[in-house]
Amino acid sequence: MVLEEGTFGGVDASSSNGWGWYVKFAEAERMSSFPTDAFSKQLLPLLPPSHANLLKDLLDLLSSVAAHAQGNGMFNTKLCKVLAWWVVCSRKWGVQDESKDTWTDFYDAWDRCSRILEHIMLAYLR
Repeated sequence: MVLEEGTFGGVDASSSNGWGWYVKFAEAERMSSFPTDAFSKQLLPLLPPSHANLLKDLLDLLSSVAAHAQGNGMFNTKLCKVLAWWVVCSRKWGVQDESKDTWTDFYDAWDRCSRILEHIMLAYLR
């Protein structure tokens, strides 16, 4: 799959080590006391339309699976840990320095991606 506008988050993905769109969202959400419409009013406008649509569709699917977590064991944290690397993380972003290809570096990037996706999913559910 190739995303329009390059990597997830578009042009702004290159700032703040590839997390520019997320950093802006997290700050705006915090400054406005975590409103219930933060996902649609503060996050989606930061993303190119095709990326926003992809994210909404993916979160709709994840929330449907998580709604049945008692039966399937796929709670939101587990879902985010499984899918985060492919949703919000990529070498193209410069999230990982290719000269530092250690397990620890990969794990740290994956863990951050997981936390970012879970935060976004919780904002979506809110």
